[in-house]
Amino acid sequence: MTKEENRPAGCVLRLFGTPEQTVQKAVEALPDTWQGTVHCRTRGAETLVALQSSTPQQLHRAVQQLRTSLAPALYGEGEQTLAAAAVQALEQHRKLLVCSDAAAGALLETRLENLPGAEKVFDFGAMSYANAALNARLSRKLRKAPQAEPARTLARVQAMQRMTGAALAVGCVELPHSRLLLVGGKKGCWLRCVPPEENPGLWLLDLLRRAACGLPQAGGTFQQKPALPGGLLCIFRDELSYVGVKTNKGGRHHGDRRGGRTL
Repeated sequence: MTKEENRPAGCVLRLFGTPEQTVQKAVEALPDTWQGTVHCRTRGAETLVALQSSTPQQLHRAVQQLRTSLAPALYGEGEQTLAAAAVQALEQHRKLLVCSDAAAGALLETRLENLPGAEKVFDFGAMSYANAALNARLSRKLRKAPQAEPARTLARVQAMQRMTGAALAVGCVELPHSRLLLVGGKKGCWLRCVPPEENPGLWLLDLLRRAACGLPQAGGTFQQKPALPGGLLCIFRDELSYVGVKTNKGGRHHGDRRGGRTL
């Protein structure tokens, strides 16, 4: 047997937006036949899972099991970044992305500008928030829009998506203690309040990646579908609330309720 055949096989899985306890449970569910090692490291909302085994076959089986159990949160392996994963998802699913405001553009542009393929899926503001003529039209459309947040930014995101014909439009608004991130598409809009220490830019990339792939959003993300009946979406102490809902047809919560409440 050669030295290369004796060398342990290894792999690093990269996850975002899943609780550390969920990752630990998935690791503990690996079969008794697994004889390798697993090390988890969490920083903010991102978790790295490093696996090492004496045989490539055993490593492959363990990786496949974890990929299945942690699918929505798993964005890549090895050195892949979340930004690269978001661009890949948009490109694979042929989704065009635009920003509805400069705040959202600032979160994305520096992370995407040097990535291969980004110019195919993101306009970098040229046909959206940085386009003077389009913004003039948008302002006219928003004259009768609500002034309170998040309804104002939500209306802007939805209008930008319709006017540009992009598959996804994103927005961002500053709150007293967090940022409200919005990702809008034809099927509705996802909203999430993110404190500055949780890196809003990375959360926005993950929202986009999941939206492009049609994956469930992370726990605490609120989804507002078009034409929500009988209620009002509002913010109370930097948490999203939907007041006056009598049925669950208009909107739904994903996972735990840390990012908002249904009242």
